[in-house]
Amino acid sequence: MWASLLHFIVPGLVPVAAHVVTRITDHLTGGAEPQNVGETVQLMDAQTRQAQALAALDAPGANCSRWVNDLRASARYILGFAVIGWAIYVQAAGTATLDMMQTASDAMTAVFSFFFMDRVVFHLTRRS
Repeated sequence: MWASLLHFIVPGLVPVAAHVVTRITDHLTGGAEPQNVGETVQLMDAQTRQAQALAALDAPGANCSRWVNDLRASARYILGFAVIGWAIYVQAAGTATLDMMQTASDAMTAVFSFFFMDRVVFHLTRRS
């Protein structure tokens, strides 16, 4: 049982551990900083353009009804819970092949990473 739990947890913690090592290294060495005002302005412009591009991707269409917009926004989570349910069923049924059980485990690992690890990295980045 513990081996199967580690199979889910360890792949999700690897990116977090890499980020922690990067942040510690940046803290000890000072990290990469802009060397002059021009580079600082370029960096701020790039961050602004990145935020605008992400906001444009997530914006609903002009003639989109509210329920369609809500469904579109929650589709990733609905599908994520469907994958988790399928993976639990495959593991619990016991009639699936070993390859099917491995595929279910990999899919569930990806969903857990999507649900939780993004937020952990965000909180680590925000606090440092």
